[in-house]
Amino acid sequence: MLYTYSIEKLTGLQGIIINNIESNEKEVHIHCELERKPHKCPNCGCVTDCVHDYRVQLIKDIPSFGKFVYIHLRKRRYRCKCGKRFAEDNNFLAKYQRYTTRFIIYINV
Repeated sequence: MLYTYSIEKLTGLQGIIINNIESNEKEVHIHCELERKPHKCPNCGCVTDCVHDYRVQLIKDIPSFGKFVYIHLRKRRYRCKCGKRFAEDNNFLAKYQRYTTRFIIYINV
């Protein structure tokens, strides 16, 4: 638990579960997923916890300790009783983006 807390503080990503971290001399790969929780359907507004499938998304984050950082996020897609399928929400990645919000700020500065 302390290890996960330290990674969250280091990366600035809260509410994630770290499954694996791989590192070499040039890159760090963080394999993670968000904590599972019910989500509100964007179509009808009902709350659902029914997982339709999973997809892994590769996300580039800000460099750390001179190494490129890549996040492999295992995203859930939920299914509502109205038939709508939608991805779970997160606070560090805008919709349709392959870079974290803080990476976009980092490259603009």
